[in-house]
Amino acid sequence: MSPFEPIIVLSGAIILISVINVGDCALPSVMKVCARDEPKLEQCIIDAVEHIRPNLANGDFGPEFMVPSIEPLYLELVKIQQGKDLQATFTKINIYNVSTFKLERIQAKPSNLSFDIALTIPKLNFSGNYALKMKILVLNLQGKGNITGVLSKVRIGFRVRGFTENVNGTDYVRFHRLGLRIKVEDGRFALDNLFGGDPALGKIGNQVINENSRIFIDEMIPGLERSLSKTFTGIVNKLLKMATLDDLFPEKVEKVDKAEKTEKVDKVNKEEKDEKAKNEEKDDKPKKEEKDEKSKKEEKEEKDAKLKKEEKDEKSKKKEKDDEAKKEEKDEKTKKDNNVKKDEKAEKAKE
Repeated sequence: MSPFEPIIVLSGAIILISVINVGDCALPSVMKVCARDEPKLEQCIIDAVEHIRPNLANGDFGPEFMVPSIEPLYLELVKIQQGKDLQATFTKINIYNVSTFKLERIQAKPSNLSFDIALTIPKLNFSGNYALKMKILVLNLQGKGNITGVLSKVRIGFRVRGFTENVNGTDYVRFHRLGLRIKVEDGRFALDNLFGGDPALGKIGNQVINENSRIFIDEMIPGLERSLSKTFTGIVNKLLKMATLDDLFPEKVEKVDKAEKTEKVDKVNKEEKDEKAKNEEKDDKPKKEEKDEKSKKEEKEEKDAKLKKEEKDEKSKKKEKDDEAKKEEKDEKTKKDNNVKKDEKAEKAKE
């Protein structure tokens, strides 16, 4: 298995935390609470996880809850060493499709702090950097560069067991190291720069890895299971260090009749809508007055412009009329002068 399959372990740890009630101040508002005497407890837990699936994907549980995003999920460093035959370091890893997990089975005994969880993920994609020295069959693989891969049909099983620790008279919940088992049906990998970047040897190295992916996967699983179990057990115990059993799983959870809940929600929505309408009306009043004032101003400007245009047209018509009268007067004078000259010329012709 590639070192990126166990990222589902983080999903499991978050799932465990997300379905327990850690008190009003410690529990994000998006999380659903399940009582320890819930008749269909397992289904309640599954529903609770489905409810927060978008939050798991983007890591948004509110500013007070620093939960890493799982879509994509980022790993800064993963180290694996099993004797001389396997030494590997993976850095700056991004894993995709983690949020597509499916809860197949949950067995929960809250009073004993006992949980068994099984989930599957159809496909995981990942990319990052690697440094590798590994022996597969008779080939000694080594290289340092970029790695990408796809893991198909990943199955994860969690075994979670808790206990209580008395601190100053209060029994706080603690968890033993999470037991987990990882199985992957198939995997495909692409490692750049194998054998110092030699193209021919690099191609052969990748071919050997993918033809023997079962060996590549199985060699890595045990060390990854141990290291990630230790890491995520520490995370769970740190997040729940101030929680008691009653905090985690209350005996009862107040239930509201569906019709009553709907009625309350509708009432709140109506009040919010009415308040919004009032605020909008209040905000719109000065805007309306401003708009009316602007409209009046524009109307006055339009009227003034119309009067100016009519005045201009009147002046233009008057000027046109005056020009026409002057032209007629001029034409009449010219005609008269021409007639006088014509008469004078005719008189001279008689003499």
